[in-house]
Amino acid sequence: MKRLVKPVNSFKKVIDALLPYAELITADLSTQGKLIKTESEFAKFFLLEQGYVNTRRISDDLIIATFFSPYVIGLSFYSGGEIYYSIELGENCKIYQVPRVSALNAIRKHDLYREWMRIISYKISFLYVRDISLFCRSNRDVVCSLLSRLMTLPDEFRENITAIKYIEQRCTLSRSCIQRVLLSLKKEKCIEIIDGYLTKILTLPTDSCY
Repeated sequence: MKRLVKPVNSFKKVIDALLPYAELITADLSTQGKLIKTESEFAKFFLLEQGYVNTRRISDDLIIATFFSPYVIGLSFYSGGEIYYSIELGENCKIYQVPRVSALNAIRKHDLYREWMRIISYKISFLYVRDISLFCRSNRDVVCSLLSRLMTLPDEFRENITAIKYIEQRCTLSRSCIQRVLLSLKKEKCIEIIDGYLTKILTLPTDSCY
């Protein structure tokens, strides 16, 4: 499957237009592990200007996705709707909140509909690819797909999370199952893992997931 390309310029344009209407949530840069409380009574967008966040499914605390700045979060929130995930901040995050009405008015005022649609299309495609990777035919395929995703993430993120922890937080496979697959891939010289951290992918059968 063709790799998704994040529309970074569209994210930047939208965030720049919305910042004058937004309120800074993070007062300091020591943000690792902090949660943003979302309320069903108030529909808000969240503007990630710096750092990364994990969106965690409330029902089982599974990480749905990890998003890196620039990013707009909260497109699925609306007043009275059910809140099914929380937002967990990574280190050194700078994130703002803006009421949905104010955001949509700003999009209209600055004629950013094209950028807005690019963002929405990207987010839908991202979730589609994620779901496909988690519904692979075998446990090995699931692990391979998540390893491929991990390898594309920034070095500073990848160097601070072990491969097994990254995978375990994002799927329902048991830790022992993940360990067996990682050990097999390492023995087959498909991947290089040093002290638990993924350093290189040589070859992975990820195409079988799609």
